[in-house]
Amino acid sequence: MQGAGATHEIAVVERQLTTLRQLVEFLGGDDTSTVLSALNAVGESAQQADSEILQLAARESDLRALESSGLSASGLTSLLQSIPIDGEPSIGKLQSLQADAATAIEQERVALDQAKTAIDGPRAQLAVLAPRYGLGSEASADEILDKIRSVLAQEEACVQAAQVLTGLTHDPGNTQRLALQLKGAAEALANLSSALHRETQAGSETQAATEQLAHLDAALKEHQAKIDRLGIALKPIRACSERFESHELVRKVIAENAAEIARVFNAIHAPNDFTIQLKDASLQIIRNNSQKPASVAEMSSGQRAAYALSLYLAMNTRLSGGPPVLLLDDPITHVDDLNVLSFLDHLRDLAMRGKRQIFFATANEKLVGLFRQKFRFLGDEDFRDIQLNRSS
Repeated sequence: MQGAGATHEIAVVERQLTTLRQLVEFLGGDDTSTVLSALNAVGESAQQADSEILQLAARESDLRALESSGLSASGLTSLLQSIPIDGEPSIGKLQSLQADAATAIEQERVALDQAKTAIDGPRAQLAVLAPRYGLGSEASADEILDKIRSVLAQEEACVQAAQVLTGLTHDPGNTQRLALQLKGAAEALANLSSALHRETQAGSETQAATEQLAHLDAALKEHQAKIDRLGIALKPIRACSERFESHELVRKVIAENAAEIARVFNAIHAPNDFTIQLKDASLQIIRNNSQKPASVAEMSSGQRAAYALSLYLAMNTRLSGGPPVLLLDDPITHVDDLNVLSFLDHLRDLAMRGKRQIFFATANEKLVGLFRQKFRFLGDEDFRDIQLNRSS
């Protein structure tokens, strides 16, 4: 155990000896140096190293500031290379260049101030002249100069004209010839103006006539289309008129539709005081209670309206080649309520048979409600209620 402890102490002493030898070598190999002096030398070296580290940190801070302002190390190198100096510039050389540049800048600033002072005078004079030529105080120098040049050019032209006139007036003969020429020119100008006016007026009239002609041409085409359609409609009428006399045609139509007229009349009028019969190819009104003929004048207004409607409805029912529509515009204005109901029942029967599209127009609100009640069963597809307003 004692041997092991001695060995450990010998190892510690050897390590310390090695450290002292390294310290001696650091101090220059002077064996006479003491440990205290060596430690002092190490402390001084450490302080010097700390100082150099602080200086290096300051230089790095300056470099970062230069880089943030746009001057990097590479940029500074390029800038220094562009300066016409030999070799690497010293601090003194750079300071000299800086002083020269500052002097040149100051000289340029002084020259600029002198130029501004020299310009202020003419600029003030131009500002004074601006109102004389109709310009505002905000007008620029270029605008004022352009205006002055224009006025000068006009004045120069006037001077030249005055010189020409002065030369002409010295000779009376020239003056008379000039007066005659001016008079002739004035007359020619008046004739030209009159001709231009007539030409303009003629052009306007021609344009108006052209527009009117186009309008008439369009109207002619429209009316021609109507005439063509009327011609087509007149062909069967003419054929009938050529085959029959007017009264014969009427009797033929009545005879062919008499049964339907009587049926419709009996269906749409109440009370049934009259009956329609065919006699001698003409319709005859028979009073039911006496079976004697009666005239239209003996019928009430509602019965007369029913009689006229029966003629129209019967012929419309027999129509086979025309459009399947029935157009009625307030047909029962003067019909009593009982006959109105009978008439609407007949129209509903026509609608249920589905052979006619019925257009019924009325301004009677009461009749509108009654018509709506009678025909609403057809549904939204087959029954439409359209409100119309009269526009002013």
